[in-house]
Amino acid sequence: MTFASHRLVIVAVLEPCYEVGGDGFDYAVDGDTAFFGVFDTVGHTLRSGLGTATVLAGIRAARADRAGLYAMARAADEALAQYLPEVRFTTAVLGTLNLETGLLRYLNAGHPAPMLLRHGKVVNRLDRGRRLPLGMDDAGLEIAEETLEPGDRLLLFTDGVTEGRDRNGAQFGEDRLADLVRQHTTAGLPAPETLRRLCHTLLEHYDGPPADDAAMLYIEWSQAAADRMTP
Repeated sequence: MTFASHRLVIVAVLEPCYEVGGDGFDYAVDGDTAFFGVFDTVGHTLRSGLGTATVLAGIRAARADRAGLYAMARAADEALAQYLPEVRFTTAVLGTLNLETGLLRYLNAGHPAPMLLRHGKVVNRLDRGRRLPLGMDDAGLEIAEETLEPGDRLLLFTDGVTEGRDRNGAQFGEDRLADLVRQHTTAGLPAPETLRRLCHTLLEHYDGPPADDAAMLYIEWSQAAADRMTP
């Protein structure tokens, strides 16, 4: 759930609901490149979980062949079509980060836009690089790019985070999530502690057990992030 090197920290959390959901995440670091992704297959059945597992298998196989983001997404399309045609689609964000230059490349397949934080503030939403959800062929995709600065952080999340409701029916919402991330980032907490507090606040918001999976992936590109991981 946590990875740290001298240039990068990645932390993930997955809070499952009490039905079978389809949330998932993945990351890998190879030399100067970090890959990451978050996924949400439609539905709340065993097929949803199998759909995400199928997507992950297709993407990992393509990544092992040194394929780019477009080819990874197409591999996921083909895997769903071949092995689980009854699963309609999987939303996802896939990205790569050059650990030397800070160049971020990403695509968004129908998923909530991740947040980019800089100096404790949300400065951008990764809402470009749009294509149809995985499982639906989309040949017109253009990979989006963003240049990070040292110390920048990314928060990827599924709709189970922002759509969780309290006893009055009010959603947790993206504004509340952004505000909490700002607070914890400004406090200078290690990345795992930041995500742990976000998860606990989310669970306190629910009226009863979660109705949907909730997944978050938190990435910090800086040497200081790694230093804060030292006990």
